[in-house]
Amino acid sequence: MTIRKWYSINIDKERQARYLEKFAIITISLGVGFIVLFLGMFLYQRQLNFFQPIDTSVWGQFGDLFGGVIGSLWAFAGVALFYLALHEQRKELKTTQGILENEVEALNNQKKEAELSNKLILEQQKTQRLQQFDNAYFSLLQILNTITDKITYEEEEERRSGKSAMKLYKKDFYTIFRNHDGNEIDKRTSYFRFNEKNGHNYNHQHELITEIVYFIDANDQYNEIFGKDYYISILTSTLSQDELILYYYYVKYEKKTIMNIIRELKVFHKLSPGLLAYQND
Repeated sequence: MTIRKWYSINIDKERQARYLEKFAIITISLGVGFIVLFLGMFLYQRQLNFFQPIDTSVWGQFGDLFGGVIGSLWAFAGVALFYLALHEQRKELKTTQGILENEVEALNNQKKEAELSNKLILEQQKTQRLQQFDNAYFSLLQILNTITDKITYEEEEERRSGKSAMKLYKKDFYTIFRNHDGNEIDKRTSYFRFNEKNGHNYNHQHELITEIVYFIDANDQYNEIFGKDYYISILTSTLSQDELILYYYYVKYEKKTIMNIIRELKVFHKLSPGLLAYQND
């Protein structure tokens, strides 16, 4: 229904209501007028003598005629007034309905605004958590670099630090580790013997790498934008091949509980098998 058609229908209904209202007023007025006329005729006929006998046949016919006319007029007036009452009630209902619809619309708008506000809050919280994760992650990397720089190697007249020291530790480790036929028991014994002598110089680096790996794996809901691989690749890119090799044997012999996570995150994906002490390692 177009607005123009709806408007014209409402105008017609208003006109009908006004016509019925005028009709009811006129009808009631006519009824009152007839009553006054009847009383006037009655009093005139009686000449204010209330003891004079009444001609019942004449006045009975007149009363029937009068009652029929007045009754019909007022019946029409009653119908008109009833219709007007219904019309007004319908208008009030429409007004009330309009108010309720506006209130419902306002509530729906408030609900949408609340949902949008809640969504924005969740996004802000998510962004904050991601920032907190990144800040914590890169702080751990900074600590790892600091620890690595402080690692020292001293052997006779040779003194190295940092990644150069780790290279020499790996070299010494391979010298001992390869000094047998590759039996797993002998390899394990060689590792712990070497680690007992030198591990205090670099094991804290291995422990921190392990903590960083746990941190990445446990907070996957915070690194969902880039993914775990992104953060693992940053971690491994800060480590040299020598550091990765020593950490590999550290995990193999001392941290078997983390081996599944290490494999899942592909921590050693940059480590070529040919660089290990034995092909079966």
